[in-house]
Amino acid sequence: MKEEAIDPGKSGPERGNDGKNIENGGTVTTMLTILTSDNQVQISISATFTWTGILTEFCREFVRIKSRADPTPVTVIFRELLSNAICHVNMLNRGKRVSLLVTYLDEGYFEIIVEEHGQGVDFADMGWDQSNQDRPLGRRGLALVQKLAEKLEFSNNGRHIRAITRVMEPDNYINMHRDNTVR
Repeated sequence: MKEEAIDPGKSGPERGNDGKNIENGGTVTTMLTILTSDNQVQISISATFTWTGILTEFCREFVRIKSRADPTPVTVIFRELLSNAICHVNMLNRGKRVSLLVTYLDEGYFEIIVEEHGQGVDFADMGWDQSNQDRPLGRRGLALVQKLAEKLEFSNNGRHIRAITRVMEPDNYINMHRDNTVR
């Protein structure tokens, strides 16, 4: 795998992420790490929305290159799960990490795994489960993920989420929106 570590800059003049002067023992944490191979993209990010848009576009391009089809289902799932992990599970705590793995499986299928290191989520307490069609309004992101994913699994109290989905040919994607159903 090829590794790129990107840091958007210091958190202050010559200060580390902990606010201490670097020369006096302050620490700097890498905000984003991307590892790539032929069929996989592995991302580790601090729990901040700084890179969400860029990472979503990166995922979109990876999917487009691998499948040559409409990457929208994969990128929507990617963005929703990433946003959910940053905001709801890690509570925007930059000290917490979110790891994402996007793997091209075969014939247009992609697996997206999101692991986070926060408090987790008890989906029963949220009033949301994978079979409930009457979800509270605030749970639209997960409902969208469920609709687009062919398989969706939660484990480790919501700290590990695995989704498998398939890219769609443009005509199928348009028909899905007309019928408001996923085939």
